[in-house]
Amino acid sequence: MYDVFISFKNKDDKGNPTLDSKIAKNLYDYLVKKGHEVFFSVQTLEVLGKSDYAKAINNALEKSLILIVIGTCNLNSF
Repeated sequence: MYDVFISFKNKDDKGNPTLDSKIAKNLYDYLVKKGHEVFFSVQTLEVLGKSDYAKAINNALEKSLILIVIGTCNLNSF
């Protein structure tokens, strides 16, 4: 279903976008431009229209060929 699943922390404790989210967005844009099917939660979940986000994420993880984890901040929050 997906070539790549990008995992990252989207917001910090104050609700602001993280550096991870900016890097992930750039990577997403690059991979899509190269013709890859990419799961990027900010874009993909909105398009899927799924109310059960956990199920949609787990399903995408199972069906992705590659997982990329972006972590420039405290990863204990995952």
